[in-house]
Amino acid sequence: EKSFRRSHSSSNFSVLSSTPLTRSNSSTNLVEEWNDIEGEVAIGSNQTFVPVHILRSIDWKNYKTATRKLLVSLFPRAILASRSLTGRPSPAFHDRNKPVKEKLDQNIINDIIQIITRKCGVHESQVRTAITTKCADENKMMRNREGKSKNDDERSFKTPSDMNLSNIVDNKENILGN
Repeated sequence: EKSFRRSHSSSNFSVLSSTPLTRSNSSTNLVEEWNDIEGEVAIGSNQTFVPVHILRSIDWKNYKTATRKLLVSLFPRAILASRSLTGRPSPAFHDRNKPVKEKLDQNIINDIIQIITRKCGVHESQVRTAITTKCADENKMMRNREGKSKNDDERSFKTPSDMNLSNIVDNKENILGN
């Protein structure tokens, strides 16, 4: 059985098989392209391998969802949330003292760009924008999860004596209609 593994230090895949890179210019024979292949397939010139079952499950008519699916299959969500496409500071935050995020593995990114532009017929800039958006979305979801768990912890330790009693009385009056 062919398999792949991610190196935890750099989020790269180690190649454990020599499955040939398959090519097709038509998005209509995508299923046929990987029909008789099992294991994983290299998706670009940098030999990033992706399990065939993931490639088969991708909707190649939508480059944004295809890009996002490949990203989450190749990078842990925590890496997507904590890194950026280029590693450069955002011009939106140039006046703030915000730390610059490390860039995603460029070999994997370039392979994602290669397969998406080839299969979906879009420009590289569109794929790069989808990658940037996915990283920002994952970062926001991670912050929301952290904030929610922090708020849940704080709420679970509150006792009735900690609550503002005037708010409780006001709410009771509103409910009863007094």
